[in-house]
Amino acid sequence: MSFNLDSWIAFNEQEDVIFAFKGELSESMLTELLLIIEEKIEKVTGSRKLKKKLYNVAIESMQNLFHHSDEVYLNGTQKKHSRYMVMFITQKNGGYKIRTGNFLTQKKVQFLNKHIEKINNLSRDELKLE
Repeated sequence: MSFNLDSWIAFNEQEDVIFAFKGELSESMLTELLLIIEEKIEKVTGSRKLKKKLYNVAIESMQNLFHHSDEVYLNGTQKKHSRYMVMFITQKNGGYKIRTGNFLTQKKVQFLNKHIEKINNLSRDELKLE
């Protein structure tokens, strides 16, 4: 199965984009991006509670991308780019979506697929205990 990043980005740009970023994520950029996200969310329509939830999910998503992305070769280069990620915050039909993407090694993909399969096979009661 192949994945086309440009197609995925174009698909996400069809909605009302509040925030969009694609590129290499460094520790210094993390703080800058979170400040930009905070400013953008402050401008959206909604309650203070909704804005706070949206921002908290954005923070958690950005931190996960920073800590769990693998280094990749981009556009046929021989240099690895660490922590390349994509993030969209969009608004559609009165709701909000945060979509993120990052690259993982095949080994991590297999590991995650096993865990997802395990979780998907749990009953409601088993999920509460996990």
